[in-house]
Amino acid sequence: METGARILEREFAEPGQHEDIRDEYVSLVREAFTVGAPMMRGAGALVRRARAAGIPIAVASNSPREIVDLALRGAGLDGLFHASIAADEITNPKPAPDLYLEACRRLGVDPLHTLAFEDSAKGLQSAVAAGLRTVGIPSLASQPLAADWVWPSLDHAALVAWARTWDSEQLDGDPRST
Repeated sequence: METGARILEREFAEPGQHEDIRDEYVSLVREAFTVGAPMMRGAGALVRRARAAGIPIAVASNSPREIVDLALRGAGLDGLFHASIAADEITNPKPAPDLYLEACRRLGVDPLHTLAFEDSAKGLQSAVAAGLRTVGIPSLASQPLAADWVWPSLDHAALVAWARTWDSEQLDGDPRST
C-alpha cells in the first residue's frame, strides 16, 4: 500500500500526499466491498471443495488486513480458511516469499507440497520463491502468467475435474491428465 501510494503521489505530482492517497484508496476499496464486489468465478466452489476434502487452505494477500477481511466477508468466504496472512503482518510483501512461507508455517505444511493460486506476476514470483507449485488465473485476459498450470478461470472444466480428485493426503498429479 505504501509503495503504491508513493508511486501515485509521484505520478499525480502531489508531493507529500502519499498518506492521503493511500487512505482514499482504502476508503474506496472498503466501499466497494461493502456493496458486494464480485469474487472470481469459481473461487467459492474451489475453496469449499478444498475445505471439504480436508486440505489446509490459507489466504496470503498483498492487501492490508482490513481489506482482506472485508473481501472475505463480502465474498462469503470468511471462516473457511485455516489461516489468513495480510501484507501488513509481515516484513516483506510479494514478490518476496514471506507471505507464502508464513502461510505454510501456520498451516504446518511443506512449501514443496503446496499449491498457490495466483492472479498476478508478482504473486507468482512470491510463490515460486517460497518453493510452491503454482496455478495462474489471470485477472486480466491480456496478462500472461508464468505458472506451472494456467487456466482462464477458477471454474474451468479441467481445473474443476482436477479439484475433484484432491484429498487431504495427496494433492498431486498433473491436472492436464484429468
